[in-house]
Amino acid sequence: MKVFLDTNVLLDMLIASRPDHIYSLQLLKLIKDRKISGVLTTQSIIDAAYVQTQRKKVPVQDFKAAMKLICSLVDVVSISSDDIDRVNASSIEDYEDAAQVSCALDHGCDIIVSRDSRISRFTDLEQYAPQKLIEKMIAAGNERQF
Repeated sequence: MKVFLDTNVLLDMLIASRPDHIYSLQLLKLIKDRKISGVLTTQSIIDAAYVQTQRKKVPVQDFKAAMKLICSLVDVVSISSDDIDRVNASSIEDYEDAAQVSCALDHGCDIIVSRDSRISRFTDLEQYAPQKLIEKMIAAGNERQF
């Protein structure tokens, strides 16, 4: 199973006080153990860098170290000009979400992991918050079965 990690999930991984911190780390562990594969966009990394280093004043070196680890585990992809063309031609009002969904589809993702429930309005891909996906995987008894 290939999961697309939205920006808010990356921030959940990085910030211990966020609601799905533990569940996002559990997803990262599943990716590390190759139970699932993860996809993250360069845009999410840049947005997280802004939040962490500019707004929360986390030292850049700490952010870089965290990204080095996370990026060694997930596929880091760019939002392409084709994605942007699809977004520009779409009726979706949330530009950033539309670009993320297009990228997830381009890279063969099965599920979008995000705490932003609005994303499900833009795609037929299944969408789960980190906690809900972990719970569903536990209930299935096997990380590869749904």
